[in-house]
Amino acid sequence: MTKGKSINLKGKNGQRDAAKQWEKITGIKAKNGAQSGVKGGMDIESDINARLEVKRCETFYVYKAMDQADEDCSKNEVPVVMHRANYRPWVVCIKLKDIPKFVKAYNDAKLSE
Repeated sequence: MTKGKSINLKGKNGQRDAAKQWEKITGIKAKNGAQSGVKGGMDIESDINARLEVKRCETFYVYKAMDQADEDCSKNEVPVVMHRANYRPWVVCIKLKDIPKFVKAYNDAKLSE
């Protein structure tokens, strides 16, 4: 397998794992995004009004990842980045100013179930 294919496979597997963990922890349905890998495509599709960007890599640039999530976000979505390195747990990054908006989106998603 070439290095590029290996990286893409790690990313796809990371997205599936992130969606599974997101659903397990939050109780909000999530799945791998159909348009993942396409500019503006979602890494994870979920019932929450947030843009879930997944980074499954060893070297993580938080601001670069947040910029990507911001660019892909609609006006009503909250940009959220999920990251995991090898042998480490998933972490979630949200801008401090977006926490109230995220809490509202989370509560709305839970109420609509």
